[in-house]
Amino acid sequence: MALLLAQEAVKIPGYASLNLDEKGFLLMPWMHAESRVIHQQAEVLFDALKGSSYYQSELEHRPDY
Repeated sequence: MALLLAQEAVKIPGYASLNLDEKGFLLMPWMHAESRVIHQQAEVLFDALKGSSYYQSELEHRPDY
């Protein structure tokens, strides 16, 4: 449910106005998903959060398939 809500949240205009940590928190369901496709999407989303360690954390959470 959290992933579904987060997927919808990134589509609304208000997402762009969130600060770095708010976006990082909102994207956490992607990081904890069990799907390869979701993790591929997560890499793109977290990579967009420049100046943070979220992208590296995503890579560390990505399951080995």
